[in-house]
Amino acid sequence: MTHQLPPNLIRLFTSRPPLPYTPPLPGDQDPNDPPQPKDRDEISNRKKVRPLDGVAAFLERVKQEAADRGEATDDIDEQGQAQQFTHAKITLAEMAKEEKKRKKEQEKKEGLEKYDPNKDPEAIGDPFKTLFLARLSYDTTEKDLHREFDMYGPIERIRLVRDKEGKSRGYAFVLYERERDMRAAYKDAEGLKINGRRIMVDVERGRAGHRQGQEAATAAATAVEEEDTTMDRRPNAVDTSACLAIPVSVPVPRRHEASDPHHLSCRSTRGIRPPIVVSTLYF
Repeated sequence: MTHQLPPNLIRLFTSRPPLPYTPPLPGDQDPNDPPQPKDRDEISNRKKVRPLDGVAAFLERVKQEAADRGEATDDIDEQGQAQQFTHAKITLAEMAKEEKKRKKEQEKKEGLEKYDPNKDPEAIGDPFKTLFLARLSYDTTEKDLHREFDMYGPIERIRLVRDKEGKSRGYAFVLYERERDMRAAYKDAEGLKINGRRIMVDVERGRAGHRQGQEAATAAATAVEEEDTTMDRRPNAVDTSACLAIPVSVPVPRRHEASDPHHLSCRSTRGIRPPIVVSTLYF
């Protein structure tokens, strides 16, 4: 079909001229020459090719030269063996990961065997009077904790755990002077919001042990509930039957008055509960 094209397009399909002939160099063989005859004499006169050998002799020579210079030769064999036998990259990565995991488990096991909370110099005081605080805001300070937990009773010490750089780790210990104050704080301070973050409270289980700590937590919750629901176990408690004869608009004293030395504070009222006004009943 190309012969039907116009001349301007036929020129596009014209073949190129052949390459000019260039004689080969003296050292190259002319491809147009006939093959050489297989004559034994001529073949024997050619340059003989040396057979291929291994690298064992070369390594022995290098080792001997290094020994003559007084250098160590043990790493030569090790490097050669390491280069000959190795694993794939993904296998080496998995082996390193397993080794790292094994070391962490070993360190954890040794740490648990050597761990003794009773020998901690920072852990002082009675563990049954110590309240554990968790999920604290990192901006919380000892003053904030003292302001929030001082209403439950006198505090002997507040320990806010920090790292080596002085930053808070988010948990602390509050040591009360009396065990009943710790029980009241344990019952009432759960979910308390400090610096915009709700905290968790628990009894100290390190020195007291997990089982004893669980028993202390149960006893603390039970004791506070009994003290809140029982009104006539103390001599200064108000008899409910005597309230029937009280005139109108007379405040009835409660056992949780600020003057009561065994007063249990409340987070909502900051330790002051309003008096109850009882009206006269008529039959």
